[in-house]
Amino acid sequence: MDNYRPKRLCTGKNSENYKFTVVDTTYEENISTIHDLCCDVWHQIFNYFKMMNLFKTFASITVASDQVLLNANNHFLFRGLTLHVATRNLPEQIYFNRIISLTLHETAYLTIIEHCSALRSLKLVGTTEWITSIIRKIIQRSIKLEQFTVNIDRVESLSELLKSILSILSLRRVEVWADELAEIGKLCTVAVIPSKVEQFIMSTCSTVEWNDLFYMSPYFVNIRLLSIGSISNNQKSMPSFICHNLHTLSLELHEVSFNWIAQLVATIPCLKKLELYGLVDDEGFIINQGWTHLFKSTPTLVRIFVSLSVEQGRESYQSEKIQAILRIFNLNLTCNDDENDYYLSHGNVHRWINMNNRCLFCGKWATTVCCLSCREMSRSAMFDTLLIQFNNASIADDYYNQIKIISQQIETLEWILPPIRFTPVTYFDPTVHKIDQDAKLYVQKASLDVRNMVPIEVTGNGNCLYNSVICLSGTAVLTPSELRVRTLIELVKNEVFYSNRFAHIVGSLYEAMKNIARNFSFSELYEIVGLSNVLKCNIRSVYPVIDYRQDLSIMNNTFEHAHSNPSSNTIFIFWTHTQSEMHVRNSNSGNWTPNHFVPLLLPLDDAAFEINPSEQEPVYLATVSVSF
Repeated sequence: MDNYRPKRLCTGKNSENYKFTVVDTTYEENISTIHDLCCDVWHQIFNYFKMMNLFKTFASITVASDQVLLNANNHFLFRGLTLHVATRNLPEQIYFNRIISLTLHETAYLTIIEHCSALRSLKLVGTTEWITSIIRKIIQRSIKLEQFTVNIDRVESLSELLKSILSILSLRRVEVWADELAEIGKLCTVAVIPSKVEQFIMSTCSTVEWNDLFYMSPYFVNIRLLSIGSISNNQKSMPSFICHNLHTLSLELHEVSFNWIAQLVATIPCLKKLELYGLVDDEGFIINQGWTHLFKSTPTLVRIFVSLSVEQGRESYQSEKIQAILRIFNLNLTCNDDENDYYLSHGNVHRWINMNNRCLFCGKWATTVCCLSCREMSRSAMFDTLLIQFNNASIADDYYNQIKIISQQIETLEWILPPIRFTPVTYFDPTVHKIDQDAKLYVQKASLDVRNMVPIEVTGNGNCLYNSVICLSGTAVLTPSELRVRTLIELVKNEVFYSNRFAHIVGSLYEAMKNIARNFSFSELYEIVGLSNVLKCNIRSVYPVIDYRQDLSIMNNTFEHAHSNPSSNTIFIFWTHTQSEMHVRNSNSGNWTPNHFVPLLLPLDDAAFEINPSEQEPVYLATVSVSF
């Protein structure tokens, strides 16, 4: 039957006995055989679908289906059933104690509520007076309703309506759907019994003043989900109504300012999910640095969903200006076109936008680049994860843009990037340090003023530059991953400066960033220079005079950090090799290049470090200070 498109579906009801409904479904050149299905087939159908999605009314389908559905031995529960406006009679076989979810219209001319002892969800469509009468019957029969929905044309006083509804003490969810809301109204809180309702949804064509909800606060003691529509731009004051236990807030907006939303969110201490729908008249919800402040003011948020209609053309949302700002907050902007959207007939200007945010560490939905769960990770685990993110970005076609986005996202986490308090050790301690014997030979080929310094053995795993810094720090707090990540962020943040100063000497900064993003990759000059600013410490780069070329002079320099002063610390980093010079040349076509970094420390007897200038041998490389 899936191959045929239905032309019409006519349902005829026998309103006298209502024992069955005749369904005439006609297809192009074919007639449905639904009446030929036997009871065994219907029994399998009902068991498969569990009766949840098949019936929306008490109308029968076929005689055979009724024999299964209304059989006392089958015990099918009726969920989502509706008594329509014109319903006057019900099948005699209906078991009212099986109805657990019901929609009842005032004009259905039936009063069956008192017989529905198992009812848990009820929707009433009618006037306030009629709804109130039904509530009284529910209370008299002690029906344990958990969900209650009213659909009403006009609510004169929301407070009075809620007072009546919440007299059903078993309720956990309340929905009010009204075309017009005259007033929220004030109530006397003395006689109000604290409600157990955890979810409240109100949808109305009338606008709502947020602070007026304060008058209903006794009903909202345990509220965890609150959905209100619609909130207009005529909010008279700062948000003052506070829901202390509220976890989910959904608002339908009508040209409400972003600042007001930020103020509102800041008053909800336990908010985890925020949903915003409706219409806004400018780009304030998209191009707005206020997102940062909103996220910071509510650290408990784990997800925010924004679906707003903005009168902007498609090209506006493809603007790099918009996308670049959103990427900083780990947000994505998509423009959803609905071919059946009513607005499209009035011009191609309305677009729905979705903004989604994921944790940079675990990938789960969050409002910042770090969710609350990942906030509990150790620093070392955090930076290991961030380095993996950088590594994944480095293999992308647009690797530089990906690395830049991640760097900007990390910078929004100010708590993870506090200044490093780096106080390096200066002297060699034989009880702590071990001399690198291979590097000791190469030190004798360096400038005379460092030849008495002691090269310290560090792990040569590609992170030797960072291992050298950790060795000099004398603490286990720093890790190679953190230093590598921080150095990469520094180079990205000040890429223009570093590229202008060094690209013509040591090559492309972008290629260097790709290399730095990969753990255990050998470091180059860019990282030494970047590290000096990360550590707020001058770094003296010492390169042995082997296969000297004029372009290598940059390797023998003291790189001063941006805020250097006469009291700034200076560390010595030596370019060396893990094997002898002869062995390296034999395996490298007669050439020598370094493959390792070690730190240099002063000997315990620093008198030996002082050299008489008259005894100095000629120095081929000048030592120059490079400031930033």
